[in-house]
Amino acid sequence: MEIKWIPTKNLLEHEEVDPEEVNKIHRTLQKNKFTPIVVTKIPDKDRYVILDGHHRFNALKKNSAESVPCIVVDYKSVKLDHWREEYKAVTKDDVISSALSGKKFPRKTTKHKFDFNQEDYGLDIK
Repeated sequence: MEIKWIPTKNLLEHEEVDPEEVNKIHRTLQKNKFTPIVVTKIPDKDRYVILDGHHRFNALKKNSAESVPCIVVDYKSVKLDHWREEYKAVTKDDVISSALSGKKFPRKTTKHKFDFNQEDYGLDIK
């Protein structure tokens, strides 16, 4: 698995975040290893959809980061599950459409499952 530093302007969110959680992560950025966010590339665009790590992404943005460490995955290899019963019909196409439109789902709507452990790729960002 390769970590790619992607400009923040090229990363799109599909879920809202909890500002308190963002602040909590922001306060610990220099103390703990940072787990890269997981993204997928939007075909035919220089844009990526954040699949996991919305709070970490926002904490780095709050720190004025111009790029973010990411693990880029093929969306076909990712299992999509859901935290919320009322959003069980959300598809991968819906996730991408949400990111492109800027109309975000509530936090903890989707749960993406990967065939690797993100924490294994933690890095210092001091």
